[in-house]
Amino acid sequence: MRKQQIVPLMALTVLIDFTGFGIIIPLLPFWAQHVGANPVQIGLIITVYSLAQFLFLPVLGRLSDRFGRRPIILASLGIEALSFALTGLAGSLLFLLFARFIGGMGSANFGSAQAVVADTTEPGERARGMGFIGAATGLGFVIGPALGGGLAALGPTVPFWAAMTLAIINAILVFFLLPETRARRSAEVVSAVHTRFQLNSTIEVFRHPALARIMGINLLYALAFTAMESMYPLFSEHLFGWHATQNAYVFVYVGVIMVIVQGGIGWTTQ
Repeated sequence: MRKQQIVPLMALTVLIDFTGFGIIIPLLPFWAQHVGANPVQIGLIITVYSLAQFLFLPVLGRLSDRFGRRPIILASLGIEALSFALTGLAGSLLFLLFARFIGGMGSANFGSAQAVVADTTEPGERARGMGFIGAATGLGFVIGPALGGGLAALGPTVPFWAAMTLAIINAILVFFLLPETRARRSAEVVSAVHTRFQLNSTIEVFRHPALARIMGINLLYALAFTAMESMYPLFSEHLFGWHATQNAYVFVYVGVIMVIVQGGIGWTTQ
């Protein structure tokens, strides 16, 4: 596969990934209520997802540097599929917390997807490639909630099984179509990386002030965005009597804005 084709393929992978995530967004707070969660516990369910993503993103990044992008993306998609299945099977708050933590681990593959873009683009084209990935993320938030709102009418667990199916399809596409993009390194370099590799990657990141600031900004953004995801459906239910389908329209609107902004940055930034 040519390098020019890898970025669109990676954008498609991210699109399918975030479509699956978007499917369950309108339903998740109500599903949490179904297993007995109160508003604070619903926020905790969203928090453990983001916390796992925050902790494992640098870990998966280091693993992808060592073992390659493709196997890490494949493994993370398998973890995501498992998480969606466990979420649909959850019958208690503790089980649901565990399922969403696992999901956060799998969703940390976003860094590996960005690494694929960095591997296959020249410095002058990199911002545009990252913009495509961002636009694919936003488009996933358009398609996913729209699907989730419709699927919720078929049954409370149908969206979770649909999201699991998408994750499996995504893994199949990556397995057959995505080549390994990590540059081959000499045995000496690989040995050095192996020696330095530790699972406390997040702690290592915070030893670098610039990276620590970026991670802190990303954490604050994630906290704000995930708070909106968890609390807005409950707010709209209380104020307007909305449920999963109506809230899906709101998340579709948010996704459209993300596509416009991220896509615009990708096209205009050189």
